[in-house]
Amino acid sequence: MSQVSDSQPVVVQVFHGAVPIAFLRFANPETRFLLQQHPSSFVAAGAFRVEGTVGEPVGLAVARQEEGSSVAHLLSVFVKESERRQGIGRRLLGTLESSLRGKGIRTVLVEYLEQAEPSSGMDAYLIDCGYGRPMPGILVWSGPVEIMRSYSFIDRVPLPDSFEMAAWTTLTQAERMFIHQGVGDWVPPSFSPFEDEDSIDPERSLVLRYLGEVVGWMLVESFDEQTVLFKTMFVHRRFQRIGRGIALIAQACRRVLNEKRYTHGYFFVEADNQDMVRFMNRHLYHPEVVCEVLWRTAKKY
Repeated sequence: MSQVSDSQPVVVQVFHGAVPIAFLRFANPETRFLLQQHPSSFVAAGAFRVEGTVGEPVGLAVARQEEGSSVAHLLSVFVKESERRQGIGRRLLGTLESSLRGKGIRTVLVEYLEQAEPSSGMDAYLIDCGYGRPMPGILVWSGPVEIMRSYSFIDRVPLPDSFEMAAWTTLTQAERMFIHQGVGDWVPPSFSPFEDEDSIDPERSLVLRYLGEVVGWMLVESFDEQTVLFKTMFVHRRFQRIGRGIALIAQACRRVLNEKRYTHGYFFVEADNQDMVRFMNRHLYHPEVVCEVLWRTAKKY
């Protein structure tokens, strides 16, 4: 633990690995969980206001280093509401970045979920701290699973006999090699099904074949017992404008609805996939569905 400043009422300290329990309440639930699993890959900065001999925690910033890389991910920055607009957030982030640079980090990436039009001030805060203007990365629609029963496309997207949909568990070793070889060619790297394969649900995820050859997939992930993520849908460019991707989404939705296991669902679509974004905006609208954006930015040293 290293002290950065003791001449101000608010002191900022760096925590390597374990974060004092008193500061954990400032981390979001996902970050709090990660801190309990992999402390050695995390660096955090905590701010506390000195009152006599006692320090009252007022803020926390947390970053995770990529193993064997000069890249880190900023996971969380939070300042107690009553302590905001005093420069504490900038000090937290500046202290955290200084520590990361000392560990060989040269790039800090940031992703955060917010409305389509940012309103929290996070974009202005990051720009003020030297980050690039946040750009939309992924659009996220969320709501009760039962809403899907009202979507007309769920039951009217048939597939010709030349196509087959099956569970991801049916993927053969030869097909896996075929997809691997196609990454960077007919498969954009960001749509590779193997990037986070350990997290997907192989029984609910689907593979699409045309005349016996893999041409697409719909990856589904169980976030928790009540929540399902429709994470990545990809179809070969030959079939992208004839409804095959919509058929994949519809089949994945039907399977989830028939199971009656989940109560809440999320749909993810890359922001630059304009055709799919237009489809989702047109067909997923419902008063109970919330649309948010995963904003992305970075800072290089």
